[in-house]
Amino acid sequence: MKEHGMTPDTEKEREEIMNELTRTMYAELENADQGGESSDPGEKAEDSSDKQEMESFLDFLSRMASGEEDGEDDDDEEENDDDGFVFGDDEQPEREMDADDYHNRAVDYAREHRFAKAVQICEEGLFTYPDNVDLLADAVKYCAENGDKPRAQKHYEKLCAIIPRSRFNWRAFTFSLDYLMLDAEENESECRSLLEDYAKALPFEEKRFVAASELETALGNHERSMEILLEAVNTLKNASQCSLRLADLQLERGEFEEAVRTADYGIIASAQVQPSINIPYLYLVRTLAADALLRQRKDGSDKDEIDALRETYKKLLDVFPVLRPYRRTIANRIKLLDLFELTVE
Repeated sequence: MKEHGMTPDTEKEREEIMNELTRTMYAELENADQGGESSDPGEKAEDSSDKQEMESFLDFLSRMASGEEDGEDDDDEEENDDDGFVFGDDEQPEREMDADDYHNRAVDYAREHRFAKAVQICEEGLFTYPDNVDLLADAVKYCAENGDKPRAQKHYEKLCAIIPRSRFNWRAFTFSLDYLMLDAEENESECRSLLEDYAKALPFEEKRFVAASELETALGNHERSMEILLEAVNTLKNASQCSLRLADLQLERGEFEEAVRTADYGIIASAQVQPSINIPYLYLVRTLAADALLRQRKDGSDKDEIDALRETYKKLLDVFPVLRPYRRTIANRIKLLDLFELTVE
């Protein structure tokens, strides 16, 4: 067998060496088969052992040439994602990722509050897709969430330079505004300019009303903030996010009838495949407002209404785990209803 004292520098050299070794081994194995059998049992056993070792080594060379490691078990292969990716510890995809893949993976990291990693994924995607509006917007948002304002500013400037505002989607507008509103007073003019273009480009997008309301709140204009939410509810048919914020504010202000009405609108508007609000919380706001209205009635309260309200509280707590942080509030309201029932004839 020919000895090789060199280390292959490239995959091509490695493959050539493996092929040469394999050819040599096969030739030696063939010569052994054609040499006849020995009558000496010891020599026969030794020849058989040498042959087995040679066949084992050939199997090893075959695996090496195909990129498999010695002893690799097919049952231990990494689990395949449904989208065709195979991710190991380094999370490198088996096939090339498109812009949506980068966006979705960044979103996954952001949901885990791993914003530095989300930024890394966005910037890797932008290297291949430099004019993708979603990745540019994502980079602005996640840099800001990670506390890196200079980097967020760099990506915001790139977004504005590459994509005209007429081609901004809701993500580009909203994420840009979220970043700029970190310094609302300093960036007020830029924010209002963005909001004007937001209304022109996407007039029926409720997120523009949410952003406008948040800007007024950041600037201390609380009445105007509430008016914008009310305008959205009165203008759009699907402003569930605005309705949740508005109902919450109305409950805090003691505007109970308005809160019930707004909550009812929001529950209807949230009838979507992927609702964008915490519907159980909106039900809780409505129930609290209805509870207050029941006690305010001058014509007295019906025990059936009290029972219905009590059951609603219990159902909310039993069915929706997301409301567990409010279980003490709900339990206290049930006890207060029990006391209130004693005063009803």
